Amino acid sequence: MGNVKVSVAFLLAAVFCQLLLLPSPTKDLTDDVNGLRVVITGASSGIGEELTYQLAAMGATIVITARTEYKLRQVANKCKDLYGADVFPIAADLASFENASLVVSEGLNKLGGMDLLILNHFGDVEFGGYQHDPLNFQNALVVNMMSHAHIASRSVQALSQSKGRIVAVSSAVGFLGSPFMITYATAKSALNGFFTSLRHELTFNQSDVSVTLCHLGYIDTKSAERIKDNLILKPSSKKNCASEIVKSSMNRMSEMYFPAYFSWVHVFKTLFPSVMERAVQLLYKNV
Repeated sequence: MGNVKVSVAFLLAAVFCQLLLLPSPTKDLTDDVNGLRVVITGASSGIGEELTYQLAAMGATIVITARTEYKLRQVANKCKDLYGADVFPIAADLASFENASLVVSEGLNKLGGMDLLILNHFGDVEFGGYQHDPLNFQNALVVNMMSHAHIASRSVQALSQSKGRIVAVSSAVGFLGSPFMITYATAKSALNGFFTSLRHELTFNQSDVSVTLCHLGYIDTKSAERIKDNLILKPSSKKNCASEIVKSSMNRMSEMYFPAYFSWVHVFKTLFPSVMERAVQLLYKNV
């Protein structure tokens, strides 16, 4: 009975908060995006692929990277055919800091500078009971957090010259925590800490580079399909998610939550930590 009450309270709070959220104003961002030089990681599928299409449609010139070259070329060719956009694929495994550095240097060579960096890549997410393996834990941190920090750090100088933008795609599990995805949640929590602190330092140094941290919920990507039978949530649209990421980056927002009610979940976690902790556990099933 207690579990039911917590579930109902959580769902009612989420619905109430969603009703309170006013729809964000719609604005045609084509003039803002047109001509921007963009680097997107994790762009061969999912949210990164959708971001590439949306920015290409608005006139950006883009470097995209992921591990699988033929998928990147398919995305690049589609952008050329549909929008006449120049999209340059760079296949790279970002578990290597050397490869991450090469993506930045090659991206700058191809684009002649950088206006927008979107860090969207992540490694395979293991779902299941936690089994400690130091090497796997280290690899997860490198791919899901440290490579993001490395690429951002290598790009700051170029972005400073263009008064550019950094977008780091994180996850709600970074501030909520999650059973069965402990290494991934840990990496995203560290990612949040790094980019929040980087934003503070850039602001302190009066830099014109903005940092937008995107906290995403369950999105309808192929990688998320693997856990669909273990969650009571329904996935949100990756197209709408990508659109909100573009909007938040162009508006230089510090934080973006998608779906939007996750911003209120963050508040409820602070006010009612024990209730939210139980609510998170009740999101999972068939484990």
